[in-house]
Amino acid sequence: MTSSSSNLDTELLSTYWNVGRIIVEHEQNSNERAAYGKQQLRQISKELTKEFGRGFSVSNIQFMRRFYQAYQIQQTVSVKLSWSHYCELLSISDLDKQG
Repeated sequence: MTSSSSNLDTELLSTYWNVGRIIVEHEQNSNERAAYGKQQLRQISKELTKEFGRGFSVSNIQFMRRFYQAYQIQQTVSVKLSWSHYCELLSISDLDKQG
């Protein structure tokens, strides 16, 4: 992996972690779940996509929220893993909670 690619991955993870943090801390008032549900996530997705472009689908926004909830201390996020790796880990964690 090149240095610029690694820097890009680091910035992407940081951005997604911060989007999740903002949603949880400001939109959900630090509650586990928001009272408004998916409609608000759709609106957030629409606004972020309009302002920043691709990468802010509702499902990706949900992963960002769960990403922050799972790794609330940003320094615990390993830059050796990509965003798709974290999405896989979060999916496995969700399946474990269901069983």
